[in-house]
Amino acid sequence: MIPDFEKLLDVQRLDSQIAQLEHRHNELAVRAEIATIEADIATIEKTTATVQAERDEVSRAQKRLEDQVALIEDKLSEINAKLYDGGVTSPKEAQTLQEEIASITRHRSSIEDGVIEQMELAEPLDSQLETLAADRAKLDESLESAQGRLKVEGQDIETELEAVRTDRGVAAAGLADGLLDTYEAGREDFGASTIVVLEGSNCKGCPLAMPAMEVDRAKKAPADQLYNCEECGRYVVK
Repeated sequence: MIPDFEKLLDVQRLDSQIAQLEHRHNELAVRAEIATIEADIATIEKTTATVQAERDEVSRAQKRLEDQVALIEDKLSEINAKLYDGGVTSPKEAQTLQEEIASITRHRSSIEDGVIEQMELAEPLDSQLETLAADRAKLDESLESAQGRLKVEGQDIETELEAVRTDRGVAAAGLADGLLDTYEAGREDFGASTIVVLEGSNCKGCPLAMPAMEVDRAKKAPADQLYNCEECGRYVVK
C-alpha cells in the first residue's frame, strides 16, 4: 500500500477515535443530572414568579388601604382640633362634629380590617416564597457540585481529545492534494468506513463478497488511485 493511503487510513482511524471520545464526553452521566437540576430550577423560577406576583398585588392592596387610613387620621386630627381649639361655640355644631368623628372612625375601623385581611393573605405567600427560595438554594448547590464533577470527569477526555486531534493534524498534513478533500466528502455518507481495504475478493465496506468482475476491476485499478466500489460506494485501497 502506498504511503499516502496508509496515512489516510491513519487519519480515518484517528477520526474514529475523536468521534468516540466526543461521544463519551457528551454522554457523561453527570450531564443528565445537570439537565434535570436545570429543569427543576426553571420550574421553581416559574412558580416563584407566579407567587411573587400574587404577593406584590397583596402588598399594593395593603398599601392603598394604609394610605386611606393615613388620610382618615389626618381628617380626624383636623376635626378634633377644630372641636377642641375653642373655636366651636354652638352645641349643635359641636354635636355635628362629634357625629362626623364617629362616622369617620367607623370607616377607619372598616379599612383597618381590610389591612389585617391583606396581612393574613400575605402570610402563606411569604411562607411559600421562603420555601421556594430554600429549595432554589439547594438546587444551586447541587448544580454547582454537578458542574464541578463534569469539569473533573471531562478533563481526562478533553486531554486525550487534544492529543488525538494533534496526531490527526500531523497525519493529514502530509497527504497529497485533493486526497483529504475526497475522504472528507465521503465521510458524510460512510463515516468511519469511508476508506476500506480490499482483501482478496472482499471490500470491507460491503455486506457480501464483491462480484468477480468487480474484484478484477479493483485489482487492475492503479495502486496510487482511490478505487470507488460500485457495490457500496466506498473508496477502496489495496
